[in-house]
Amino acid sequence: EIAEDFIAWEWDFGDGYKTMEKDPVHVFKTSGEYNVTLRAYDIYGCSSLQSRAVNVLEQEEWVTVPNAFTPNGDGLNDLFQPVVKGLAQFEMDIFNYWGEHLYTSRGLEIVGWDGTYKGQPLPQGNYVYKIQYTTISGETVQQTGTMTLVR
Repeated sequence: EIAEDFIAWEWDFGDGYKTMEKDPVHVFKTSGEYNVTLRAYDIYGCSSLQSRAVNVLEQEEWVTVPNAFTPNGDGLNDLFQPVVKGLAQFEMDIFNYWGEHLYTSRGLEIVGWDGTYKGQPLPQGNYVYKIQYTTISGETVQQTGTMTLVR
């Protein structure tokens, strides 16, 4: 049979989600094995059935925060930039030890902090970061710590 002959589709993703779209996009909420079934109908009312077992892996999520950086322009470790994966939302604030707010970053495209405030390089020393992120599963996490700016 030729796919163009089909005029209707019934998808069953095995997790309770069903659709009659031709080319659906589906995101499984939890890991596990699902039986995905497609029944396609032609103009004569005949149907064809295809079924596949799909193994959905656990979403990997992590945040790695460096404890030091060297903003000296050599292309290595020039930014204080956490590495994140599997998040829905991320924000970061940087403060000096007196609590003065120096930098903010919002969103998943993390630019990183270059060790400056109002365009001026800050002195070597310890600074405080506060990050807050939301995982794909909806959990919100706050983390505070210190990092060292090395000149």
